Parts: sequence; C-alpha cells; structure tokens
Amino acid sequence: MTQVKNLSDSDLFRLTAPHLIQELDKTQLSKINDDSIQNIKASQLKDIEKADFQRILNIDLLKAEEAALHYGSLTENQKRLLLLLCTP
Repeated sequence: MTQVKNLSDSDLFRLTAPHLIQELDKTQLSKINDDSIQNIKASQLKDIEKADFQRILNIDLLKAEEAALHYGSLTENQKRLLLLLCTP
C-alpha cells in the first residue's frame, strides 16, 4: 500500500498498473479513470461508492458475489452485460 498511499489525484487518474490499482482504498477509487476501475479486485467492491460501481463494465466484477450489494444501482449497460452473460 505504501506505493499508492501518497499519489496525487492526477497520478491516480493516470494509474494503469493492475497490481497498484488493487491496493487502492475506497477514497482513491473515485479518483481513477474508467479504464482503470475495471482492474479492481472483487473484494474492493464492498467499499466502493455507488457512482464508482456504475462505471464498472468488467463482467467478472459484475458477476462477483461482492457486487450483489450494488445490484439495486445497476445501470442499463450493466444490466445488458449481465443479461448477455445469462443468455445461452
């Protein structure tokens, strides 16, 4: 965590390394870009804000057990992705 603890907001926005993204705390997750948020760990979903969850389009994260807490706030795009996953 020491590698990401002191990053500035602009550095967080440019952060792309998945192993560093997976060390971020919930206050930092709001500061990363839409592409980077796709690389968080499922365990980070329990602390994520609603608006940040709604930026997630990674199907593995959306179907993770930890995502169930946020299913009431799914966007239409997220619902479509989950339906595609369930459609044979």
